[in-house]
Parts: sequence; C-alpha cells; structure tokens
Amino acid sequence: MAGLSPAELQEFADAVDGVLSTTWPQPRIAGEDADGGRLSAVWAAAAEYGWTDLYSDEALDAVVTALGRLGRHACPLPLMDTYVAARLLAGDSALTTGIADGSVRPVVVTAGRDVPSVRYVEGATAATHVVLLLPTEVLARAIDEVTETPGLAKPSWSDVRLGAQVLRATPGVEAIENAKALLRLGLAARAVGAAERTVEHSLVHAKERIAFGKPIGAFQAVSHRAVDGATDMTAARGLIREAVEAHLTGRDSWQLAVQLAVQFAVPAATRAQFGAQHTLAASGYFEEHDAPWLFRRVHADASLLDAITLRAGDVADILISTGAGLPSFELGERAEQFRREVREFTARFRTDAAVEHFDNRNREFQDAAAAAGYVTLAWPAAAGG
Repeated sequence: MAGLSPAELQEFADAVDGVLSTTWPQPRIAGEDADGGRLSAVWAAAAEYGWTDLYSDEALDAVVTALGRLGRHACPLPLMDTYVAARLLAGDSALTTGIADGSVRPVVVTAGRDVPSVRYVEGATAATHVVLLLPTEVLARAIDEVTETPGLAKPSWSDVRLGAQVLRATPGVEAIENAKALLRLGLAARAVGAAERTVEHSLVHAKERIAFGKPIGAFQAVSHRAVDGATDMTAARGLIREAVEAHLTGRDSWQLAVQLAVQFAVPAATRAQFGAQHTLAASGYFEEHDAPWLFRRVHADASLLDAITLRAGDVADILISTGAGLPSFELGERAEQFRREVREFTARFRTDAAVEHFDNRNREFQDAAAAAGYVTLAWPAAAGG
C-alpha cells in the first residue's frame, strides 16, 4: 500500500488537532479524567470521524500521525489498540464493526496466559473490552470492573477485572508478534509527539525569558539544549516515518525498522523532555502549564513499552540472530542515485580485508575520493564543496 501523501497526512493531522481542541481542550483540564468521561468523548469523536476504522484501509500512516497529535495534547486515546485489535479479530464482523463505530472500545494487553484481571491498563475507564495477546492466541473479554491505580500517569492507569470471554482467536504467532510491534511503534510515536510539543514550549520560553538583559536562548547552555532536543525529535520522526513506510510497502525488514525507531525514539523523547523542562525551569513544573502533563505522557508511554516485548528481541538480537544488516532507508530519487554512485565508487577499492577499504594510508583511495568531491561534502559550494 502506498499510503497517504505528505499533504494528506498534514490535513489529517490538522483535523485531529481540531477535534482534540474541543474534546480534550487542555491537558491540565482533561488530565484528571477519573471516570473516563472526556476520554469517552474523544473515543466517540474518533469513531465519528473514522479514526477507529483506519484498519479497514490499512492506513497505518494515518494511525501513527494521529498518535503523534494525541501525544501533543497528552491524550491517552488508545488508537493503535483499536487498529491492531480489529486486525486480530477480523474474523468476527460484529466485533470489528463495533470497533469501527465505537460501540466496542478495546484496550490491548499482553499476557503469558489467560488471567481474571490485569493491572496498569491505560484508557480502561473509557473502554468496554480487553484484548489479551497470549503467546499463541488472542482473547477478547468484556470489562467487569475498573479500579484506579494511583501513580504518575494522569489520567490514572487502572486495575481491570475481566468478564465474559466474547472471542477466542488464533491468528498465528506471526500476527500476534506483528501486533505487538505496531503497539510499540504507536507508543513511541505518541511519546515523541508529547516531547516535541514540550520542546516547542521551551523554545518560545527561551526567546521570551530575559536574564541579565538578554533572552536566555542567547546563552550557550540553553541554545545547545534546544538544538539537541530539536535534532532528537527530527531524527525520531524520521525513523518512525521510515518504519511506517517499511510496513506499508511490505519490506521484510519492517519489524527491524520498528525496533530501530522505538529504540532510538523513546530515549530521545525522554532526553528532549528533560532538556525542555530544564529550559522552562519553574514554569514547567506548575500544573497550570502543559509541560507536566506532557512529561507524564512521555514517561507513561516509555513505561508501557516494558510490558510489550517481541520474541525476536531488540535491534541487537535481531541483527545477531538473523544475520541481517541495517535496513537501507528510502531517501528519495536524488539521494538513492547518490547512494548508488558511492557504492560503485567504493567497489573499485574493495578487497577481502574490509579494514583496508578506507585505510588512511590508501593514497589512491584518498585521491579518488577528493577528486569525486566526497572529502568536501559539508563545505559550501563557493568553497569547492
């Protein structure tokens, strides 16, 4: 599947922002949603505008885009849960229709076996069902009782007592592992969205806050921190986008791309969030500011990742066990042409001893690289770059 164009994704992102501006107006107002009323309103709007039916078009790019915007609003709508639940339960048309129209509101939980209750569930106050991902099967069970779990997350996570089983499905181990990979990607996208919003707040503050007669952004410690945060967020978005593209185009390496994105993006979001909080100083710790709620969003999503592990392991496990190399990112026609050019160039100097390829003592290689302009790639064109 080709996916949506950048312009279409931007229009969709703007639409999500518009809905959230009314249903989840400010994190500090909506965050204390003990009974799930506001989150239920967001879920109803998501169904009305078709967000809960994105699985039918396999519109993963739209789901991930929406999760990024949800992160910016510190909203815990479990949109990736609806996407993977519908995929896993596709054999039951009543359930998938209910997921699409919002009458069935699932949250997905991984477990080693069937259990009567689950802990630390996000979004349960507005949900109707829990979908248990077991090692070889999937169970859909109604929610009997929800009890708030006090802690960092706002709205709070919940302890959930499970009711009647409404479906047992065996989509296969591969389908279950794929679902877990997508859940991890969704959490990373939402965490990055929240951290990115905090970085934006910090940049505004750095321009407006005056100390010693000049904006604090003029001081190196602040400006470097701002650049580091913005760079981390740009890289994280790029890796997430690449993982989505790998999935949409059916590349064999898509799970590796997901793990690369998650393994970089979540720590990057945490770093950027802390850096932005440092720049915001005291204002970033008042509940009246959005920053504390975004802080909770980033760290809640990072914590939720711990409960979703893949059989294949992390990036290092996948590379070692499969013998695969790092995936080649799709960089566009111009960049791909340059990649081919560089590969052809290095092939001229390839030997059996890999270390010799780029040995500084290889004068022929150095001269050829300089003649091709590779030594001065970062220089301005006026200076010969």
